[in-house]
Amino acid sequence: MRATKITHRERGLLIVAAGPLDWERLDGSFSKPPFIVVRAGGELRQVLNECRKLAPCTLIGDYDFFLSHKAEFSKFLQFEKSVSVLMEIREEKPDEVLGPLLQLGCMGFVVAGLPAIKLRRAVRAVQAGEIWAPRRLLSAVLQNRYGGPRSLTPREWEILALVAQGLSNRAISQALRIAHETVRWNMRMIYKKLDVHDRKSVLLRAFGTNGRKPLEAEAGDTMTNSQLAG
Repeated sequence: MRATKITHRERGLLIVAAGPLDWERLDGSFSKPPFIVVRAGGELRQVLNECRKLAPCTLIGDYDFFLSHKAEFSKFLQFEKSVSVLMEIREEKPDEVLGPLLQLGCMGFVVAGLPAIKLRRAVRAVQAGEIWAPRRLLSAVLQNRYGGPRSLTPREWEILALVAQGLSNRAISQALRIAHETVRWNMRMIYKKLDVHDRKSVLLRAFGTNGRKPLEAEAGDTMTNSQLAG
């Protein structure tokens, strides 16, 4: 791990790690380029200052450590949009923490002890602007967020969860083994029911409670209802 000044030229995929984490596992998981890991110790304020200096970066933090400073951490995420946060959870139940984490501004979570290859995949995903969480839990969070007489169908929830993971319409059709036109039709219905006009608006309504953009749609994939209909 490094504690020296890092220039923009050598940056690569920069990770700031904080809290009582498994440092040996982190060393092993991110020992090769393009990953660079900086250990940020001490109080929360020191950790956040380190993130500000090194942004854009991904912060991997211990869930309990940051939960104990929730107000200050939430304020930080409200204004520091170039830091993607991935929380490590230990004994907490994933289905109970995902919603609060997304509302706080985090990009998802990893379970302690996650294999190195999946941990690297998670970091790449959140640095690309995707939400890292099981599809089933994302769907459940979205269903809890939206209710009432215009609630979505099970298929629409499933598609919306994949949208939150950064998949394009075509990728969703492949993942669910349904026609591309079926995905486009379901997206039109989702927009209509939620009274929005594009993917970004759907996700901001679902997760952007801190004014934080949780997800960038794939290039050229942010489509309005009229475009989908065409």
